[in-house]
Amino acid sequence: MMMIPCPMPRTILIADDDPHIRQLLVFALTKAGLDTIEAGDGEATLAAATASSPDLIVLDINMPRMDGIEVCRRLRAASDVPILFLSSRDDELDRVLGIELGADDYVTKPFSPREVVARHGDPAPSRRTPAGRRGGGRQYLAARAAVARH
Repeated sequence: MMMIPCPMPRTILIADDDPHIRQLLVFALTKAGLDTIEAGDGEATLAAATASSPDLIVLDINMPRMDGIEVCRRLRAASDVPILFLSSRDDELDRVLGIELGADDYVTKPFSPREVVARHGDPAPSRRTPAGRRGGGRQYLAARAAVARH
């Protein structure tokens, strides 16, 4: 099982057009001691991500107003926030494409809320730099700043 890198996790943005899925994830993540923010479409997801700077985004691919793939592209242009795609598309090609487009992980529906919580829980270094390229992410930037100070 892959663990989503998320240093000092605190706030999770749950972006899915299905209110029942959002409710299920809010319950599981809140029970795990995490704060949650909800969005029901792609445009609302971008607005919430900009306004709240979440530690992780759980992002459905099939959403109205802007699909999750476009949301991911736009987020990756300016952010290294970990993204976990949540989708009913379970083809290997879809999973690989999701990772290649910028997601850090991919979970297929139906899913276990406990699995999502478990994937979020590892404070391993992010694989991304702010420009969205694979790299050291937040830990890389912190290490680079520390080296520059010495």
